[in-house]
Amino acid sequence: MKDPEAVLAALADLIATQARDAISRRGKFNLALSGGSSPKNLYRLLASEAYRHRIEWDHVYFFFGDERYVPSDPPDSNFRMARESLFEPLNIASEQIHAVDTTLSPPESARDY
Repeated sequence: MKDPEAVLAALADLIATQARDAISRRGKFNLALSGGSSPKNLYRLLASEAYRHRIEWDHVYFFFGDERYVPSDPPDSNFRMARESLFEPLNIASEQIHAVDTTLSPPESARDY
């Protein structure tokens, strides 16, 4: 696929299918998040009317596979980007979000995570 929007839609469809299958089998779906502009567009798509009702969001748990070692509020924080584009629009409970604790030293943060 050469169309970026088509690629994002295909990925959102795949996530919705995998989430539905995992939730029906195990009662939950774990999703590792990444940073960057493509993931940001994907998160916005998942939170849109087209996808928000296709996933049981209260059974989805979020992890960060790509976090910068910065506080959670600066513009370059992947957590902030995910919060603004995905968590807040979908009203995701804080218990479902497993953020990296960047108040610890990097080695402590890695051990804690």
